[in-house]
Amino acid sequence: HQTYPPILIHLIIKRVTESARLSARVCNRVARTEFTYEEKDKLGSGGFGNVYKGFYRGSQAAIKQVDESLHPEDSAFDLTSLRRELAVLSLVRGAFLLQYFAYCYDEPNYYIITELADCSLKQYIKSGKLRANDWQTKTSIAVAVAQGMVHLHNSGIAHRDLKTDNILLMNTGNENVIAKIADFGISRPVKSNVVSQTRSVGTSNYMAPELLENPEVEAGAQLLKADVYSFGYLLWALSANQEPHQGQTCALVLRSLEASKKKSLFSGKYQTPLKIPNDCPKTWKKIMISCWEYIPSRRPSFQLIVSLLLGEKAKHKMTMSCEGINMTHSKKTKKSSVPEVISKPSKFMHSSAEAASRTKGMTDEEILEQKLVKKPTDGKLPTGVLRSVTTSLKKKKQDKSFQADPVTQASESTTESSVSSFDNTIVSESETYKGQRAVTTWLAENGFSKWTVLFIEHEINMDSLQELQKEDLHEMGITKVGVKLNILRAVRQIQKTNNTKPKHRKERTN
Repeated sequence: HQTYPPILIHLIIKRVTESARLSARVCNRVARTEFTYEEKDKLGSGGFGNVYKGFYRGSQAAIKQVDESLHPEDSAFDLTSLRRELAVLSLVRGAFLLQYFAYCYDEPNYYIITELADCSLKQYIKSGKLRANDWQTKTSIAVAVAQGMVHLHNSGIAHRDLKTDNILLMNTGNENVIAKIADFGISRPVKSNVVSQTRSVGTSNYMAPELLENPEVEAGAQLLKADVYSFGYLLWALSANQEPHQGQTCALVLRSLEASKKKSLFSGKYQTPLKIPNDCPKTWKKIMISCWEYIPSRRPSFQLIVSLLLGEKAKHKMTMSCEGINMTHSKKTKKSSVPEVISKPSKFMHSSAEAASRTKGMTDEEILEQKLVKKPTDGKLPTGVLRSVTTSLKKKKQDKSFQADPVTQASESTTESSVSSFDNTIVSESETYKGQRAVTTWLAENGFSKWTVLFIEHEINMDSLQELQKEDLHEMGITKVGVKLNILRAVRQIQKTNNTKPKHRKERTN
């Protein structure tokens, strides 16, 4: 299918929502005689209407019936939302998005005709078909959803209702389950240069806290990051084989999130909104924690999530192949042969010869683990920047940093911008600013290697190091009194050697 730029998609969606005639041309309106279904073949129902199994031009299809008279103008499923959904389905198409065929209007009913799925992810989990230890299938589903969201976000569309109900599965009778994203009824075009307000809608047990707390939010990049938060819940549902915040009302979910946030603030350690299962893969845990960041801008992009999940998927494929080899080999086979098969690298494509040489001989998982570094604060919340010592350095960092625009950026540069925007988690192997290596060496020599990432994050060099005070170290995230004193003592030794004194912070007033 032809791919349209986000600006054109947004313009067409706007015109389609305003004009029934244009909607008929863009969204392929067909006559009522083009499809058939029977009442007994109902697949499901909801606030929008009913879904039936039927036939469209001789082929099986899913037919969604929406009764226009049941939806008032102030509801989330009004006529404007319906036309917007038709436009999104028509213009944004991909391998991991539900395939759209046509629509029909036969007063007072609208019919949306799409490809037929076996069941939803929620039904698949509830039926018990998804085994708790089947991480290969779970990872395949997660990768498909993340790739579908990459395509959607690159088109400048926020889904706003990402949940297990809206992930449809095909080919469930075989090992290779296919997952696709569906239901774009409350999706919204997102423009980075135009700030407007939109209602906070969605399913409460999947919504981001900033949407639960405010009746209206800005229809900007924040909506895209809300989808990332919902994806964290989706991963949790896959790993725990149950729905997040099951049986809780919107008020209870919000109260639970506020409680975990307060615990994080008072304890100094990050508290996840839900307890992550112990058997969950390490990569999944890190992705969930990063998706559940309280500050939307700190959440990763879906492009980065795909890269991490693909590494996990390759790992499971290797493990499965090793298990097959062990079954066919005799008992005399050495155990050491298994790790050799697991560690066989499938090469990543790097943009330069230097990057390839650094990762030569490493597995995909090792490369990802090298990039995914645990925070040295043992799970502490991200803290503010330094005060007057690093004010100028912060400005330089902001000038150098690349602010990724998920709406207008070309797909070729998405991976690079996604990695650079994943704040405290992704750490560059090479020197990112002048004086970094000298500070890193100094920290290692004095036994402070644990805090290296924080010093690099705030771009501390040997000059600014000598001006650090207790308050600065606290704002960096170093809260232990003993550690702060030890660092300051070591700093004073440098000052004595160089015969320098710390500069005064307060300016004199005339």
